Amino acid sequence: MGRLKKATIGIYLLLAALPSVFILVNFIRDNQINSFQEFTDIISSDFQLLSSITVISIIIILVNLSLILAIILYPSTVNNIILKKDKGVLNISHKAIVGIVNANISNANILKDSKVSLKVMKHKIDVEVSGTSSTNVILTEAVADLQSNIEHDLKKMTNAPQENININVNVNSVVGEKSSKVI
Repeated sequence: MGRLKKATIGIYLLLAALPSVFILVNFIRDNQINSFQEFTDIISSDFQLLSSITVISIIIILVNLSLILAIILYPSTVNNIILKKDKGVLNISHKAIVGIVNANISNANILKDSKVSLKVMKHKIDVEVSGTSSTNVILTEAVADLQSNIEHDLKKMTNAPQENININVNVNSVVGEKSSKVI
């Protein structure tokens, strides 16, 4: 677990303890309790206060548990993919994957001013490509070919079936260049 997750869990736990502390401090201040024995006598005799503290505590515990589970189980992104084999370890960086995608885009010659956004997780790679088209080719077929080429190259490079890596490639925002007409 990273530092950010640990810090976030710590902050949530501190925030969760504050309502209970404020309820007890206000109760002690209102009843002017001077000793712990007086406090326990009043709490054991005052059922309404005891039930409200219990209900608030249960709600806070449930909210905290759900937040902690959400923080722990949220998938974290990584900067590189680590492939382990018998002969050694290979790290494939974020920039290398973007370079492969850009090489496929330049080989296809259908997109101009392309932008590649990449999200790499432990067992998943999401690639989104957007750009404008400058040619009059049939874009749906060309985009489908580009998607399949990028996906094939990434699967070949990462050995995806054996490494259990899921690769998703989306080419979107492909709009033909607008031509200006002079009247």
